[in-house]
Amino acid sequence: MANAIKILEDEHNAVNMLCSQMPTIQNGARAEEEKAAVRIVSLLKNHTALEEELVYPVLAESHPEFIELLEDEHEEANHLVAEIEAMPPDDELREAVMRLHLAIQKHVAEEEEKLFPLLNESLGRSGLEDLGLRMMHRQQELMQATVDQVGASATGQPKNIYPKL
Repeated sequence: MANAIKILEDEHNAVNMLCSQMPTIQNGARAEEEKAAVRIVSLLKNHTALEEELVYPVLAESHPEFIELLEDEHEEANHLVAEIEAMPPDDELREAVMRLHLAIQKHVAEEEEKLFPLLNESLGRSGLEDLGLRMMHRQQELMQATVDQVGASATGQPKNIYPKL
């Protein structure tokens, strides 16, 4: 069974891994930089949708200020994502991805330190499993939409991050 917190942790780790690889791309390898940026953006967009559609509503009534803060941080990240999507693969792309990485690191820390315990307290083990299953189904839909839109290599998902349904 899939635990919602484990799914979110796996996605956080995948985004961090992809962002951390950006500085290792050889300078001047524009196609590789662009490919990495597309993967990061695709994964973040899908992750944000998953959280906003399925995770945040669980706590919206009991912790509205905290959920509003997380949504505001998503909005900040969305602005950086839009900036990256509009950029040509040039020297500024790597810098923009690094700014995005810094912004999401703070957000991830807040989720892992505050959101996860609240979800665990609110849902318990069986509720986290049920939410995890719904998340897996939705993630498959989002990934398929990404593949349809920009191609299979753009999902940014390490192999086997999500079990097949």
